[in-house]
Amino acid sequence: MEIQEQTAKLQHAVYYGIVNDRTDLQEYWMTRPNVVKRYNEWILKRDWRSLDFYSGDVEMISRMKYFSKKGAEFSLKSSSVWIAVDLGTPIGRRVARSALEYVGVSETFRLGAIPLGSSDGSRFVGKVVLGVLATHSEAKAFDFVVDFLGESEEAEAARSGEVALEDYVRKSEGVKMDKLRAGFDDAIALLDAGQSYAENVLELKASRIGVVVNGKLIGPVSGEEAFVVDDFSLLEKTVSSHYGTAMSAVLNEMTFSGDDPDDDTSDYWNNLFLRVASLLLSKPPKRRVPDVELFQNHSCVHVMTSKDEE
Repeated sequence: MEIQEQTAKLQHAVYYGIVNDRTDLQEYWMTRPNVVKRYNEWILKRDWRSLDFYSGDVEMISRMKYFSKKGAEFSLKSSSVWIAVDLGTPIGRRVARSALEYVGVSETFRLGAIPLGSSDGSRFVGKVVLGVLATHSEAKAFDFVVDFLGESEEAEAARSGEVALEDYVRKSEGVKMDKLRAGFDDAIALLDAGQSYAENVLELKASRIGVVVNGKLIGPVSGEEAFVVDDFSLLEKTVSSHYGTAMSAVLNEMTFSGDDPDDDTSDYWNNLFLRVASLLLSKPPKRRVPDVELFQNHSCVHVMTSKDEE
């Protein structure tokens, strides 16, 4: 039955010239609505734990720093994602790199980090990541962290201490060691606060992975089930389908009274979106009641089909 339905849709696309002999059919199918590139049970089963992002966890929300797409730092973000991983481990860095790669292609996705792990190596990497994010622009921090968490020999040597951090930073573009060093105290405080939050609120062990999206916890996930780029794409699609698009439309129309056009209010709106979305995501979506046309002369009721082409 499903094959027949999809065949009819393909014939419709061919008839109207949407699909032709030069079309990559795999790419065409994968870009259709409600088609996912990768199945992730942790996301699709929606067995997520709700966190108190509206009246609680306020300190963590206000202190969190984010990565976002270059050129889209001030746009409204409908997906606020925190990854809780041990950046001292290969699997933790792999998850972080996958999340950062998706940040680079989505204008409505922002990423915060909660570095786990108590070893000196894990804490050092976490301190550097949080420090550069707190002291440099998002664009400069993004480029540096992508390289620092990479698999190059230079990055590995800097993370292990084989090469001094000062020497590694000196070769990078945009990051200044004096500014980074000045932010280490705040970075350590945020690192400790994040690890306490992960242990007491998220209930995560350092060996596990946690993903928080708009106030909902996915996990704990074992290292063998690490998130890849397509999982973060699926995560954003899932969240957007659950009030995200409608909320974005409403908030984009709102303004502060007496706003200066040059004021950056993006943090306020994104945190407001985050807190409200955490409430809405805790409620199941309701099916829309279709418009019903009632006729005066007879009792026929015409209900529009849910499928546009039928």
